[in-house]
Amino acid sequence: MSEKVLLPTELIDVYEKLGQEPMTILKNYALDMVMAKIQKYEAESKKFAKQYQTTFYRFKKKVESMRETENFRWDEDLLDWQFAEENLKFWKQVLKNLKRA
Repeated sequence: MSEKVLLPTELIDVYEKLGQEPMTILKNYALDMVMAKIQKYEAESKKFAKQYQTTFYRFKKKVESMRETENFRWDEDLLDWQFAEENLKFWKQVLKNLKRA
């Protein structure tokens, strides 16, 4: 989807004084926001890895193999860790696509 955006003259003047193209500024802003998301989900994933002294996939396998016992804390942490891992993967792909744009 491509859409034209009209910028106020004052803002265009500032960009010209800065020697920056509006699209470059928008792309850099998007890159910063995406990197912040990646850092957030990396930190969350590392927190769980440190807490459980294992990788996400090993922890998932361990939790799923516990058929006769339930550990609600582990179940909850698994869901949170999985959410972090999925979002990390998603935002890394967005970053890759954005860098190509």
